[in-house]
Amino acid sequence: VLRTSADGITWSPSNSGTSIPFYGIAWSGSRFIIVGQGGGIRSSSDAIIWSLENSDTESFLIGATSISRE
Repeated sequence: VLRTSADGITWSPSNSGTSIPFYGIAWSGSRFIIVGQGGGIRSSSDAIIWSLENSDTESFLIGATSISRE
């Protein structure tokens, strides 16, 4: 279950658009990336509306990271 919070105290559910479990999250400075079971990847700029991303794998993804290109 994804949850969002504006203040870090009160949390509300957020819908990723799928029922697969997610296990890793990263922040790129402009987008959140979540990864999970079956190669599932979603991205969002606001952690509320999530877009499907193509991973080209069905592997179990357990972590995500972001690298600055500056």
